[in-house]
This record gives sequence, C-alpha cells and structure tokens, in this order.
Amino acid sequence: MLKSFLLENWKVFTESPFPSSMEAVPITSCTKDYGNDVVLIFINNYPYPQYIMKISRSPFYGLKLKNEYLALKSLQKVKGLNYYVPFPYYCGSLGGNIFFIQGGIPGTSLWRLIRKKKSIDACKLLIDESIDLLIAINSLGFSRDRVFSEEKKNGHFLTQYEEEFIGSGLSIKKIEELKDYWEKFEKYGHRFFLHGDYWQANIMVDERGRKISGIIDWEFSEESASAPTDIIWFMINLGYCLYLRANPEGDLLDSFRWSFFTPGRHSEMLSSIFSKYITAIGWKQDLLRILLETALVEMSVRNLVTYGRHFDMDKICLQMLHYAIANEGSICIR
Repeated sequence: MLKSFLLENWKVFTESPFPSSMEAVPITSCTKDYGNDVVLIFINNYPYPQYIMKISRSPFYGLKLKNEYLALKSLQKVKGLNYYVPFPYYCGSLGGNIFFIQGGIPGTSLWRLIRKKKSIDACKLLIDESIDLLIAINSLGFSRDRVFSEEKKNGHFLTQYEEEFIGSGLSIKKIEELKDYWEKFEKYGHRFFLHGDYWQANIMVDERGRKISGIIDWEFSEESASAPTDIIWFMINLGYCLYLRANPEGDLLDSFRWSFFTPGRHSEMLSSIFSKYITAIGWKQDLLRILLETALVEMSVRNLVTYGRHFDMDKICLQMLHYAIANEGSICIR
C-alpha cells in the first residue's frame, strides 16, 4: 500500500522519473505516539536508500516534521552547508498524519565509528570537522517560519514550569539564577541557529570513515536562540561515547560525572573542543558552567515545551543538572 502510494505520486514528490525498481523498508525511531515512522526507500538497486520518508504517528505531533522540513528548505540555500543537509523533496499528509520525503545520506554514524575504532585518535579529524560544521550552523543569521513556541527560545519556560522545577528539587534561588543566565545571553545580542539534537548519532560519516557526509534529524532546530547549547549536548554525548569504550554497560549519568568532573585525557579533549568552539563564536571560556546548566535545563523540559504538560520532564537530564549544580566547583573542563 505504501509502495503504491509512493509510486503513484513519485513525480510530484521527487520531480524525478519513475524508478525501474523500488523497495520501501519501514523502520521506527520510537515506540511512542510522538515518535515518527521512517521508511527507507531504495530505488534502482542502489545499495543505500536514496530517499527517506518520515511520517508522524499522530496528527498532534506532526509539528516536529513540519519544523524539520522548514529547516532543511532554509539550509538548502546556504552554500557550503547544503552539501551536508538532506534535500527536502516534499511535505504533505497521509491519513491525517504529516510526512515529508528527504534525500538519503550514505555512510555510518560518527557514534558507531568512535565506538568501533581501537584508538580515539583515528576519529580526531572527524570530531574536529563536526565542530567546524557546528560553528557554521550556529552562526547562520537567517530566519524561517516559526513552528515551536517562543517559550522554547527565550527561557520563559523557567517561569511557566517553575512548579515542575521546584518539584524536581531545585530551589527558588537557583531557578532565579538560571533565569538570570538567559538574561545574560539576551544582553549579548547574539542569535544562533541550533540543530537542537547535535550529537554523534546524527552525524553521518562516509563509507571509508574519512569525512562527514551529512547531518540528519533537524526536528528540534531553532532559528533564533540566544544560547548556543548544541555544543554542550555534543560534548555530553561524546563523553558518553568515550566512556562506553571502556564501560560498555555504563549509563549516561555515570559518563557525565566522569566526562566533566574527572580529569584525564577525555577532559582534555572536551576542553579543547569547547575552547575551539567558544573562541570561534567570540565568547569567553569561563561561560562553560553557565552554558552547561542552561543546556541541561533546556533538555530537561524539551518534551514538555514541545508536546505539553501531559509529558514528563527528562529524568536523566534533570539528574545531570542536579549533579552539575551540586558540583559546580569540580568541573574539570577548562
């Protein structure tokens, strides 16, 4: 049925000739209603999917796909970056659910590559390239149609969800301090285009493992954020990836404690990454702690802000936030 739907509308969806052969392989990115179903579309016997179809499981949660489609359309206009961005072919609805079709990107994820390589030095150039790309993405100054609410962009959700933060164990004094961080960022006057989920699993590397071939999953992107939180999420997950190399059963909270609060070669690597990034955007190195707590606040309430109060706060991000606050003087990233 899905294959027939694609073939019947192929020229409209892709503006390309009918393929001589097609295989549509459904996979899933999440087991819950707010997740998306993903269809890998193989045509003309190519070894990798040249097209990807994403479709929401519920009309209520289609906003993420609309947001991603708009982001991809805008990014296609940016010379140099458009190479790394899946091409957005078509956005529509099927059975009341939002879907869009984008170009496929061959290769494997940086996450898998780092886990697989015997030496992390073999991935250093790819990690550096990831930071260069992040700097370019975050530095974009254009605007596009807004999908997500203003609360996500300017930190007002600290007031909107104050009871939830208090219920998690944060003091009113600390909440006010966190609000001040956003005021500080607002006064800087910078605006950043955020990917919103920039980590190694969303960074694709070519089949030879020599260069980055693309950046995927732009569902939570924002065009005018005051705080560049992408770099923190990248560092947290890079630390997790490094931690799992030696502790395959380790969890994200354990890796966070190790990555940011235990000195070693890993902390030197994270420090170098942060220094490169923060210097490139013209900010001061001593903003690491504030930016770390800001990013963890954002990730803690992302589902609440996006989907509504019937969702819970992210417990792992909250635990990392509480740990960071309780151990502010022990951060070893410099």
